[in-house]
Amino acid sequence: LRPYLEANEMIQADDAVLRDKAREITAGSRDSWEAMRRLSEWVAKEIKGAIPGGITARGTFDQRAGECGGHSFLMAALSRSVGIPARVVWGVLYVPDGGGAFGRHGWNEIYMGAAGWIPLDTTIRETDYVDSGHIRIGVFPASVATNVDVREIEILEYRVTPAAGPQAASGQGPA
Repeated sequence: LRPYLEANEMIQADDAVLRDKAREITAGSRDSWEAMRRLSEWVAKEIKGAIPGGITARGTFDQRAGECGGHSFLMAALSRSVGIPARVVWGVLYVPDGGGAFGRHGWNEIYMGAAGWIPLDTTIRETDYVDSGHIRIGVFPASVATNVDVREIEILEYRVTPAAGPQAASGQGPA
């Protein structure tokens, strides 16, 4: 988990301003889950969507605006600065507008101990989950960006997890 607690050129988790803000937001949290929720809700509420926006975590914080990467870098920096492992992941997101399409996107995964990596997307205000339209392809910094031809995507395989409940596991959904 060490790499997901460290600062880098895009995720300035060692920046005093970001660390102080993260401590302010998480003050009084009962556990890491509550702290993560507070941080993600703050980013979702306070950071506007903008292209390109602040780009890095600190730039996005200063401008209070950023695209999905900026939101994700900031969320990772705030989380890491208070000792919660966080990573930025890249992939595609299904958007139903205009008949539906996939587009390149970035979001976060936050490590919650025995629960593992919990995905969340502050850009679209999914502050403690991501919907099923997210398809992860890479993890930053292993891939700085994802290059995907989004004109055509074919899902070759999928799994239904036990957490989805008995209806989903049986293939029988509500009518």
